[in-house]
Amino acid sequence: MDQPTSERILAYLLKHRTASVADLSRALGQTRPNIQYHIANLLRAGKIALAAVEESTRRKGRPEKFYALAADQKPENLAVLASALLQLLSQNRSPSVPDLPEELAQKMIPNPSAPLRLTLRIQNCVQHFNQHGHDARWEAHQSGPRLIFRACPYWRILQKHPELCQMDQHIIHRLTGTSAQQHSRIHPADPSSLCLFTLESKATNPASTALSAQPRIEDDSDDSTEGRQK
Repeated sequence: MDQPTSERILAYLLKHRTASVADLSRALGQTRPNIQYHIANLLRAGKIALAAVEESTRRKGRPEKFYALAADQKPENLAVLASALLQLLSQNRSPSVPDLPEELAQKMIPNPSAPLRLTLRIQNCVQHFNQHGHDARWEAHQSGPRLIFRACPYWRILQKHPELCQMDQHIIHRLTGTSAQQHSRIHPADPSSLCLFTLESKATNPASTALSAQPRIEDDSDDSTEGRQK
C-alpha cells in the first residue's frame, strides 16, 4: 500500500527541514493543488508550520512559502534522557536526602503565590498544569474539589517512573495549600484514562515553606462547592 501523501510530506520535511509547495510537488510527483490541500490540512492539525516567505524567482510577484515540521513533531530524546536522570537520582540518594518527588516539586514551583480564596488557588493550579500540557480542569465534589488531567506530558516514561505522579501531588499542595489524593492514573494504552486527584477541604498556606513572610491563609473550604472550572 502506498504511503499517504501527508505522511510523505512529513517524511520529506524531516529529511530536508524546509520545502515549498513546488519542491514537494516535484519530489513527490503530485500536482500543486493536491500538495496545497495536504499542506492546509497539516497546518490545521499543527503538524507543520510556516518557516519562511521568500520572493519567488519562478512565479513573478507571488512570494513562495516554505514549510517545516512543527516543533513538537521533530524527533527528540528528552523522555529517554529524563528517565535516565531520574534513575541516577534515585539510585544515588542517601536516606538523609529529602523525598525526591517533593524536592522536584520545589524546583518546579520555587515560590508559589498564595491567594486567599481556595477557588482562586485551585484555578491557578489548573492554569499551571494546562500550561505544561496536562489538559486540566477542576470540579466540585462532595468528597472535596477534584483535579482531572486528561493528558500527561510524562506519558512516555510514566510507567517506569510513578514518582512523577507524586511530584504532581506535591505541586498541587504547593499551589493550593491542600493535600491531594490520587485515585487514577493515565495509561498510554488507554486513551480514555484520566488522572484524578481529590483535594482535602482543609487548606494550609501553600507558600509557607518558600515565603515565610506571607500572611496566614484562612480556611475557606466552603468555596470548594462553587461550580466547575473548565
